[in-house]
Amino acid sequence: MEMLKGKVIKEVKGLSIGSEEIEIVFTDGFNLKMMHYQDCCEDVDVCDIDGDAEDIIGNTLIAFKEVTGETTCTEDGDQKYTFYTVETTGGYVWIRWLGASNGYYSIDVSVNIYDQKGNLVN
Repeated sequence: MEMLKGKVIKEVKGLSIGSEEIEIVFTDGFNLKMMHYQDCCEDVDVCDIDGDAEDIIGNTLIAFKEVTGETTCTEDGDQKYTFYTVETTGGYVWIRWLGASNGYYSIDVSVNIYDQKGNLVN
């Protein structure tokens, strides 16, 4: 994510509880997408947000951090929290994703960076 430091955020799409994809668009045409690639019988979506997109739009990205919690195995399957913090010169947004599965499917969140032409660069 180092390549995104110093870039200015133009727009944030999909930042809401229950969202399955969030996209951060930068003024130079790069974008960052957080999402889960659905396989079958798992659910992965945003369950909590602290901060407001308006606090980061128009500001320079200082850091993008990911913290993944331990996978918890229950009688109903697996659960896992993944936390992201988007820090800018004007504020931050903290996003918590929750993945739940019967134990056979991935509950990871993918983070991809795309250049101005839409090419995957990470």
